[in-house]
Amino acid sequence: MSNDELIKTLYHALPGSWMTNLVMQGFNYAHHSLATFLEICERFESLESAKDKHTEFKSSRKRKKITFSDDNSSSSRKYCLIHGLCTHDSNDCTDLK
Repeated sequence: MSNDELIKTLYHALPGSWMTNLVMQGFNYAHHSLATFLEICERFESLESAKDKHTEFKSSRKRKKITFSDDNSSSSRKYCLIHGLCTHDSNDCTDLK
């Protein structure tokens, strides 16, 4: 298989998001070498792995559990700008800090 045929085959086997990015950049595989094409694909691959690591980090963070008192009296509940009526007020909110 020639380099031109190989580039064409690889181009059409790319994930849709990569192909979309190439089209948006005005990339024409017929005007580039195999080495250039592979370099661009490696960049897309490294961007995806960096994005996956960022997503993994965000999903591994635990959210603070907010508990409400069983007592319905207004004196035991406080108002927070983020969490509404809860056990702390805006001044004590760790998310606002």
